Amino acid sequence: PVLKRRYVMRLILLILSVSLALSIFFCEKGFKERKPAGLKIEEKIIEPFYYVAQIMEENSLDHDSEIENFLDELKLQDVKQTGPLMAISYNFPDTSQSGIPSFALAARVNDSMSVKNPLVCQKWNYVDALSFSLTGPRDSFKRIYSLLNNYIEKNNFTIIGPAMERLLDPFPSPGHPADSLRMEIWVPYEKN
Repeated sequence: PVLKRRYVMRLILLILSVSLALSIFFCEKGFKERKPAGLKIEEKIIEPFYYVAQIMEENSLDHDSEIENFLDELKLQDVKQTGPLMAISYNFPDTSQSGIPSFALAARVNDSMSVKNPLVCQKWNYVDALSFSLTGPRDSFKRIYSLLNNYIEKNNFTIIGPAMERLLDPFPSPGHPADSLRMEIWVPYEKN
């Protein structure tokens, strides 16, 4: 009876272990395939506008000092910003491209203007854009961009320009994690 009891206990433990492993596998698979809450992609018409930008070497907005330097440079050159702080992802969606800058910090301005290095004045000429809003840490957006790429392929669209990330809140101050960024993303596209 004792040997039989051990055998039954081991069998129960084995069944429980297999059940737990299967439930973890299927829950994780379901999470990966589920569309994230709040990802509502819209087709939007954007009026062309001018912006002042500073090209950045790195592929991240996590460096508070770079953002502060950009804002200081805007003040130094008397640039009057007319909208939220923006980041332009030049090599979206293929972040492995070399030979082109990865991103720039940008500020919308009313009209074309003359600025000195390291700033440049450029014009956003893309009218048709896919638009969606995001909230959360910026690092988590990579997964969202992957889902966006699937959406673009599924609808037979072509990306025709850089992604524009518009911060809807002031960028978090130094020492405060950017865990609740609110931004609107614009991705210029055309229908095939």
